[in-house]
Amino acid sequence: MNLKNFTDLSTSERDLVRQWRNDERVRTYMYTTHEISAQEHEAFILRLRSEATKRYFLIFEDDTPIGVIDFTDIRAQSALIGLYANPTQHGVGAVLMQSIIDYALMQEWHTLRAEVLASNLRAQNLYARFGFELREKSRYREQEILIMERSL
Repeated sequence: MNLKNFTDLSTSERDLVRQWRNDERVRTYMYTTHEISAQEHEAFILRLRSEATKRYFLIFEDDTPIGVIDFTDIRAQSALIGLYANPTQHGVGAVLMQSIIDYALMQEWHTLRAEVLASNLRAQNLYARFGFELREKSRYREQEILIMERSL
């Protein structure tokens, strides 16, 4: 697996990521559900250059981009994680999750947290397969959110 920081993406790679993120199959399970404009996406990537608590990566298998992983709320020993796959690919969730685990181990983090919409059963099952356990529930815009956690 190869990780490429969002701040190092080419124009075509940035466009590809925005296309995936705006795909209904991805957008449905995000906190931000509106279509993201090119200007909004560029501003987001520009902010990442000076943001110490957030890291976003495009993941490649061989030379093929397969998905995105992210780390937010980064602290000394923990981070909040997220991921989404190229919406036209299937079966890459485990590869993306393993990339998250590998990166977290390199950073010597002890705890990973994930916030998952209660309606996203595929994500819940993926996290559970990788040792994440339900810690608490919350709400966001009338939706139930599951907070899952894993120790490393």
